[in-house]
Amino acid sequence: MTRLQQLPLSAPIGLFCFFSFCSCFISGVSSTELKVTQQLPPSITVRELSSLNLNCGLEPPPDYIIWSFAQAGQPLGNLIRCQPAKGTCGNVDETQAAFANVSVSATPNGSLLVDSVGQGQSGRYQCQGLLRLQSVRTETLVNVQ
Repeated sequence: MTRLQQLPLSAPIGLFCFFSFCSCFISGVSSTELKVTQQLPPSITVRELSSLNLNCGLEPPPDYIIWSFAQAGQPLGNLIRCQPAKGTCGNVDETQAAFANVSVSATPNGSLLVDSVGQGQSGRYQCQGLLRLQSVRTETLVNVQ
């Protein structure tokens, strides 16, 4: 009986130590805080058929930068994803219908370029940076006239 009574007492101590270790490990991973260093303006007006260039500054360089878009009244959908460390960007699986006939590109440093914008590209644009367990974002409303 004594052995059975001691076993339950040691389990909570082991779990406590395990969770304390995880908590220290997680706080150590996020010691470099991801920050938005260049906010997108609250709103932008661009002329139809002109280029839209949005810059999203993030420090330190995140693992991923994800640009999302939504027309008025719609939920955000992923538009393009970049991996700054690899220097790559590419469209994501959720291709936006509003961009079917428009050239969209991004740079690993956080810039988004939309050539020859039309009314279909009016809406909310969001830049999200992901670094380990952290996420930051900035967004703007774009009105195409």
